[in-house]
This record gives sequence, C-alpha cells and structure tokens, in this order.
Amino acid sequence: MPEVKELRANVTAGKKGINITNRAVIYSDTNIPEVTEKIQNMLKNRIQEMLGIEETINIKIHIAKIVPVESSEGRNSKGRGKDDKKSAIFRGVEYGNT
Repeated sequence: MPEVKELRANVTAGKKGINITNRAVIYSDTNIPEVTEKIQNMLKNRIQEMLGIEETINIKIHIAKIVPVESSEGRNSKGRGKDDKKSAIFRGVEYGNT
C-alpha cells in the first residue's frame, strides 16, 4: 500500500481466535480510517485464505508514527521511500518462492 511506510505485526493464537496487533508508520497525506480498514480487511482475507480457517481473527492497528511526505518521487509503488533500504530486508520464511 503506498500510504503505509512500515507495518510490523505481532500474531498470537488462543482459544478465542487469532489476535493480530499491527504497528504502522504512515504518510501524512493518508486518510487514517480508510487505510486502517483496508489493512484490516486485507489481512483478514489473506490469513483466512492461507490457513483455510473460519476462526475469529481480531486485528488491531496502532498508528505509531505519521511521517511527512517528502515528494511524489519519495514513494515508490510499494510505499517505501528512497532511503528506506533497511526495512526492505526480509527476515523470515518465504513460501512458494523457489
């Protein structure tokens, strides 16, 4: 999403379902209610699709920071700025990419 600079998730599973708490850094020209709703719907659909479950999925989004928009060239199609190379590093397991 081009409106989101950074998004980090903490996922826990319990008896009442799956709980996901997200820490988001967004750009200042963003409509916060719209973006948070889009993130919640997208995450819920993707998780249900990946896991194949109909269990309750609770998603909370914490807007940790709102950063100024540098320029239209400062964001690329993935929403990362020119100087945001560190957050582009993937630390985890990728499935389906061989």
